[in-house]
Formats: sequence, structure tokens, C-alpha cells
Amino acid sequence: MNKNKDRIELKDYTANLNADIPARTAVAFISTSTVDEEGECVLPKGIQTTRFTKGGGTVFWNHNYDDPVAICEWLEVNDNGVVASTRFPERPEGHEGEWRPDAVLSLVAAGLCRGVSIGFSYLETREPTAKDKQQFKSTGNELQRVVSKSRLLEYSFAPLPMNED
Repeated sequence: MNKNKDRIELKDYTANLNADIPARTAVAFISTSTVDEEGECVLPKGIQTTRFTKGGGTVFWNHNYDDPVAICEWLEVNDNGVVASTRFPERPEGHEGEWRPDAVLSLVAAGLCRGVSIGFSYLETREPTAKDKQQFKSTGNELQRVVSKSRLLEYSFAPLPMNED
């Protein structure tokens, strides 16, 4: 994944998604340390990305592995989570019918799909400590498990992600 020097910096997940239709890109937090719908907190600094990047960085629509829509250009971990830039391919010459990358990019740019969700495997989990329960933001879900190490398999644009941030 090449890091683009002119990339848009997202430092705060409250400004989660920035889509640029002419450039065919979107920059977003793909994971944060917010407690998700299952009561898990996936620690961003514990996410291993090598398998994902070696596999080409394919990005999907709603975790449907039959529906790839884009490629990850770069990703990085910062204090608030994992940020990624995604590039949506142009419609191939001669392609007829719907071109899903166009549809997803349009949904993202219009604000109709504001979510990005990771698919990962567990490498190490633990029970949360009292400090964890104070440290990690919750949107109403009780912290049940801390995923301290994981392996990123993919990420998807998803209208309803498990982690709302």
C-alpha cells in the first residue's frame, strides 16, 4: 500500500468519511477502539495488516466476498484507530449493466452509506479490566471482551457496521 503524500488526514473519527467522486477515492476510519455491538473493543494497535496487504487489499460491499468494489491504497494506525484510503475502479470499457463500484462510491459520497466495517480473525483476546471500561468509548454497549491482537482479513463499506465510529 503506497502512502499518498497529498492524502486527506482524518485524525478524529467524528469526521469519519471523506469521499471524492472525481478522484474515485474515499478516506475513512475502518476501525476504532469504540465498544461495538457485540461488546468487543478491537485494539487498533493490535491489528496485523500483512495478510490483508499481501492479498491485494480488496475492499467489499457489506462483507459480500462475491462483491468486491475497491482497492485499499494505504492504511495506517493513529491514536483514534485505523485509517484507510480506498480507490474505486473505473468502469471497464464495454462493461454493460450496473458497475457496483460507481454505486457504492455514490452512496458514500451522498452520505447514504457512512459505515466501514472490518472482517478480522482473533489472535488474542482478554477480559476487560476496570481501566479498559473507563478508557474505551461506549455507545451504550457494555465492554465484554478486548481483542488485543487480530488479523485484518478485509474491510467493507457497510450501511450498518458493528462499530458505529
